[in-house]
Amino acid sequence: GGEVVLTAPCLFGGRYDRLTAVLDQGGLRYLDAGAGLFLWIDLRPFLSYGDSGPPQRENSGSWAGAVGVEEALLPAREAEAERALYLRLIHEFGLLLTPGASMRSEEPGLFRCVFSAATEEGFEVALQRFARLAAAPRAT
Repeated sequence: GGEVVLTAPCLFGGRYDRLTAVLDQGGLRYLDAGAGLFLWIDLRPFLSYGDSGPPQRENSGSWAGAVGVEEALLPAREAEAERALYLRLIHEFGLLLTPGASMRSEEPGLFRCVFSAATEEGFEVALQRFARLAAAPRAT
């Protein structure tokens, strides 16, 4: 009959657009995917390395080689900085994102945000939390 069925691309495309609008407004970079079930967000400016600053890396600041095919093992200092940021995201902002290292990222500070499993109410709360994160001071 007259039943309307919304498809996943329709629903998730709208969420992608809403999330990236909040990230754009807050000056947070992400890997432009157009749509999908998740989004890679660049939170490298929030990584804290203490007084010595971030380690020098080849291609630092670009997405080139950020997500490798083989499992990447970050140097200890970078892994510690990413884990500290992961915990800060949870405790200070209420955001549970997947650290890039667990997804074979070769660069610390890249986090995967899966937005397809949240309820609409939960997604709205997450948008507010991302806006709070975007307003927070960067470490670098």
